[in-house]
Amino acid sequence: DGLADCVDGSDEELDRWKVCDAASSSYTEEGLDCLDYYNCGPDKTDKIPLAFLCDRINSCQNENEVCEVSRNQVEIWSRVVRFPGDLVRIGHCLPGFNLTEEAACSDTDYYHPDEIFGASPHHVIRPNKPLDCSALYGEMYVYTACSGHCTDPSITCPLTPVYHDSCRNLYPDRVFTVATPSNKPPYLTFVERKKREFQTHYRPPDLFVCPDGSCIRYDQVCDLAEDCVSGTDEVNCDNSFKCNSSHTYIPLSSFCDGVFNCEDFSDECNDRCSAQIIRHNALSAYAWIIGILAVILNTLAIVRSMIELVDTESYIKVVNLALILLIAVGDLGLGVYLIWISYVDTLYKKHSALDSRSYCKDRFHWLTGRSCLTLGIISTLSSLLSLYSMTLLSAFRVVCVQNPTIGGRITLRARLLTAGVSVLVITISVVLAVLPVLPRYEDMFVNGLTYPNNNHLFVGAPDKNQHIDIIDKYYEVSHKTRSMSWKLIRRLVANMFSSHGVQVEGLRLNFYGSDGVCLFKYFVREDDPQKFFSLAIVANNSVCFVVIISCYLYISIVTHISTNRLNMGTRRKSTTRNTILNQKITIMISTDTVCWVPFIILGALHYTRAMDATQWYALSSVIILPLNSIINPLLYDNVTVIRAVKQVCTRVRETVFSRGSEENSVVRNTVREGRVTERNHMSSRL
Repeated sequence: DGLADCVDGSDEELDRWKVCDAASSSYTEEGLDCLDYYNCGPDKTDKIPLAFLCDRINSCQNENEVCEVSRNQVEIWSRVVRFPGDLVRIGHCLPGFNLTEEAACSDTDYYHPDEIFGASPHHVIRPNKPLDCSALYGEMYVYTACSGHCTDPSITCPLTPVYHDSCRNLYPDRVFTVATPSNKPPYLTFVERKKREFQTHYRPPDLFVCPDGSCIRYDQVCDLAEDCVSGTDEVNCDNSFKCNSSHTYIPLSSFCDGVFNCEDFSDECNDRCSAQIIRHNALSAYAWIIGILAVILNTLAIVRSMIELVDTESYIKVVNLALILLIAVGDLGLGVYLIWISYVDTLYKKHSALDSRSYCKDRFHWLTGRSCLTLGIISTLSSLLSLYSMTLLSAFRVVCVQNPTIGGRITLRARLLTAGVSVLVITISVVLAVLPVLPRYEDMFVNGLTYPNNNHLFVGAPDKNQHIDIIDKYYEVSHKTRSMSWKLIRRLVANMFSSHGVQVEGLRLNFYGSDGVCLFKYFVREDDPQKFFSLAIVANNSVCFVVIISCYLYISIVTHISTNRLNMGTRRKSTTRNTILNQKITIMISTDTVCWVPFIILGALHYTRAMDATQWYALSSVIILPLNSIINPLLYDNVTVIRAVKQVCTRVRETVFSRGSEENSVVRNTVREGRVTERNHMSSRL
């Protein structure tokens, strides 16, 4: 600033300093990184380093109020109620308190954990029954734990000895005395002189001694905030969990509750609870098997359908084969999706076993990445393509049953029409699968923003409502309409930091990032921005399901009636064919029901908040959704591995031989003519 504040004038040596933020006069020495700061208010006059943010110590303006909103911090009650005469009431024994009636409490004497010669006790009114100390904080915790009144007998008193020379700038009129612990040597301490009702009382000071000799009050002990420099006031407390990579403490009730409270996610990613893409190894093995089978069977079905499409001239058969081909392509996509998601799950489990990067800690990196986005598009596109094709095929077969004369040779116009319908089905499926990930529609489909771990204000992936609550508290405004755009949110959040490395824009948690399996968001609630789109797709799928079931029930009824009209000899053969047909129809209806009805039921229960169906995403993607992908090629195309392989090999052999020499062609024709002649002789003799 032009004035030498350091004795050697080094603060004005311009070549020594690097400008971090000229607007706020922020500098650092050359060779060092610029710190990231949290602006204490919109005017940016005061700043604190990000490491001090949301530590339950109010370092600037309304920091704690903002953090209570952003970090879901539990509001704790750390102080007792004091009355004249050194009478202390534990909060549970306040008159009119709902949890415990006053009659269940009694007045007891509380002494310091170490017996102090000449000291008078505190009079404490507390419940007669032991209390759960894991839900107590500050003075409540100290008075209960140090008197052995916790339900868990293993909880110990967190206080440290108060020596005669502790807290030197406090209690100048201290009176020295001796403390005699039960299991340690005596030590010299002091008591506080108090005069009450013309009598002198000597009370042990209500202080906790930090290792550096400084002292803090009881209400600052075990209160989820490090008030000692070394953090010893929280280390020996049994009411909190300390995050691994920071000095953040959270209540035990927030440990493994499904909500991220630690910047490093250690409260949800640990030996007790840790999210995985596919939780059980049996489900992982099942996913591998189903995925591989789906890829093999549908690849054979695709090749077989394409071979027959080239050779056939029948109108009915061309339409059937074209739609069966689309079904096989969709089911092949589901097989690829299953193999891909199983591979990623196996990879994360392997890294987790080696204590390297686990899915739980890498969760939001995966959910916001391109791989998860691609998997979501593939699974949605494949399921819609298969479903729409099955619906059209069912309707076409009903038309054929109603109009037996619809067959005949296919014309060029019919081929073009069939190709156009196929392209239309593919286009609709692609549009519906890609629409949720277009940046233009982020306000409808983005579920939240996730930030790097060095941004202490935002943990996990806060949704739009949480962002608006934080912005309202920070800027001290109120947005009642909740219609703020993500673009505006990102700009307002960026203004809350003076950034030189922290990412303040946030990565989008897209529509397919609701769960690690990257599935379509079938389960929505009233406050989800994409509820109309999801409910519309579920309703659309339900209509398709009803159409498929109705069509095949109609075909079954019509074939049964037609069989009864035939004579006895013909009826016997038709009955056999109808039995096989009805078995296929039963399987089709059953598998379609198993695939789609659970989604409809779970979606309805989740929307009405009767249950949280998000935990069913993995099961749905592994068991329910892919079931049709291995059943369809067996039902619609009559494909078996042996038959399909033989047909493909025959086609390849014929193609190769057709390119052979003219002599081989002559030999084949001669052999064919000889076989025809022999067959004619046999027919004549018969």
